[in-house]
Amino acid sequence: MTSQQYIDTYSKDMIDACTGTGLFPSVMMAQGIIESRNGDSLLASKYNNHFGIKCQCTACACNLLNQYVVMKTKEEVNGKMITVDGKFRSYKNTYDGFADRIDFLKSNQRYTRAGVFNAQTPQEQVDSLARAGYATDSGYASKINNIIYKFGLENLDAVSGSRRLTSNQTNYAIVGGIIIALTGYFYYLKTKKII
Repeated sequence: MTSQQYIDTYSKDMIDACTGTGLFPSVMMAQGIIESRNGDSLLASKYNNHFGIKCQCTACACNLLNQYVVMKTKEEVNGKMITVDGKFRSYKNTYDGFADRIDFLKSNQRYTRAGVFNAQTPQEQVDSLARAGYATDSGYASKINNIIYKFGLENLDAVSGSRRLTSNQTNYAIVGGIIIALTGYFYYLKTKKII
């Protein structure tokens, strides 16, 4: 598909996935365009992994549940591109892949320390991602910024999402709701001097 078709196809899911996270959909979209080759890479089209998220630890869910695939990938090492085998996460649908990409960033402190979630502009976020070592390509930040500009992707940042919860987020929301309800109930009992 073309870049514009990719944008048209995945804008809503990316906006929804980014809502409330501090991440710009424009940045995510530009990264998806590059990293998935407009959704045409085998990793994206067959395994719903548009961002090359790797399965890197033996205790992570993707490894324990056998939700990964081993594929050849190019990495820049000491200024030279080499081909290596990479173990990549696989997802049942694209939205789960987008949401997991965000969880991956949030769970890795180097992105927080680099200021990814405090960025005030997409360009600042791209610079923070590069500073955190998101990609091995030394020209990665300028490529992302060029795509944001070329397709006017900052328009995506102005759209409100209707965030859908993944199963883990649903579980956390239910537990949080129960805690809030119990806290309110105990507060009520305490103010009525019942307890």
